[in-house]
Amino acid sequence: MSRLIVAFSKYIFLLLLAFYVYAAFWYARQKKKSRQNRTALWQLSLIYMFHGLACLVVYVQTEDPMMFLYYGSQLLFLTVYQVVFRVFYPECDRLLLNHLCMLLVIGLSIQVRLDVPKAWNQFLIAGMSSVATLLVPLVMKYWTRIYRLRWVFGLFGIVALGITFLTAQSEYGAKLSVTIGNISMQLTEIVKISFVFYTAASFQKGTNFRQVAVTTVIASLHVLVLVGCKDLGGALILFLSYVFMLYVATRNVWYFGAGLGGGAAACVLAYYLFSHVQVRVGTWLDPWTDITDSGWQLAQSLFAIGSGGWFGVGLYEGMPGSIPIVLKDFIFAAVCEEFGGLFAICLLLIYMSCLLQFLWTATSMTETFHKIVCFGLACVMGVQLLLNTGGVTRFIPMTGVTLPLISYGGSSVLSTFLLFHVIQGFILMRQNEEKKVEKNRKTETESAKKQS
Repeated sequence: MSRLIVAFSKYIFLLLLAFYVYAAFWYARQKKKSRQNRTALWQLSLIYMFHGLACLVVYVQTEDPMMFLYYGSQLLFLTVYQVVFRVFYPECDRLLLNHLCMLLVIGLSIQVRLDVPKAWNQFLIAGMSSVATLLVPLVMKYWTRIYRLRWVFGLFGIVALGITFLTAQSEYGAKLSVTIGNISMQLTEIVKISFVFYTAASFQKGTNFRQVAVTTVIASLHVLVLVGCKDLGGALILFLSYVFMLYVATRNVWYFGAGLGGGAAACVLAYYLFSHVQVRVGTWLDPWTDITDSGWQLAQSLFAIGSGGWFGVGLYEGMPGSIPIVLKDFIFAAVCEEFGGLFAICLLLIYMSCLLQFLWTATSMTETFHKIVCFGLACVMGVQLLLNTGGVTRFIPMTGVTLPLISYGGSSVLSTFLLFHVIQGFILMRQNEEKKVEKNRKTETESAKKQS
């Protein structure tokens, strides 16, 4: 019976996610708020069904009664989070709210299959992150001059990365986490957000050569400290995000070309300076030459993706445990193996929908600062998505970054909640501005009628 449930569940998982993705793009086409709300409600029901089915399969395979508590507590969290957020912010973007919940559910579903204690830990961190960032949209909605804190954002980033460089222990060849007592944090995840705010605030002040030069120096300090930590994935995220933000702010092709050229030269230099970069590039070019050592991780990832095929082998039917660091860097391979290639494509489409919403929000804002922040956050998520999935599928060399809300990592979950809530705040701000404009227009029309 359990094998029958698992065998059919992989097709149901795919159908649920495919319908969810279809609803996401249908939502974007709707102009009326009532139709958007109905579509969002349909999406939410699909999230609940997906989550319930995943917990059922896990229980059938493990026969662990704690799965009832796992399912019940997460069901309560999803319901409370949705209700509270929509009560606090009735005009929020429900599509982004649903995307956050769906990505979190998929992440928790694959993590509980791989490591139950860590899945519990991830869930608890997600709950705390939702509470810690709940007021962020309110702050972003009304604190319209937050760009005045640009030096606070800049100094915070450099100090946080400096602490990581000085105190972090080396992990997989890079200094990533700062440990305080029993708590381990990757400050880089939070610095990604502060870096975008600093860059946007600097370009809000001006885009003349002097201002661009000063901003570039501070941005370069961020990147250089990350290079010193040998966190080349984080350095690439900040660097590429800065280059794209610089181009959007200045529309100067020469800046963009110089940035990409300098980045390419830096990558070549890093190859000759760091031995672990040489190993990763060599593994990327041919993982089969040293398949028992340096090529083992990438080879196992490719085997997992290939064995999953289009429809996957089913939850608990694969061997994702054979992939080193599968909970973090290579969790996308585990998703491909057990849920299938079509499921993975739908997952990428959800991320794509998020990025489109971020970019649409950027184009609808009036202030330069707000535009660049939204665009910068889209760049951060987009580059991180490319580096993770590209490395897992051997499209590019592996850089060691997480897949947002899917990979295990408390700092990554916190920063992703913060990122989504910042965007929600800007959406609320835009709607507030539109209401003011509409109110002024009505007032002017009424005054004109009285005068006539």
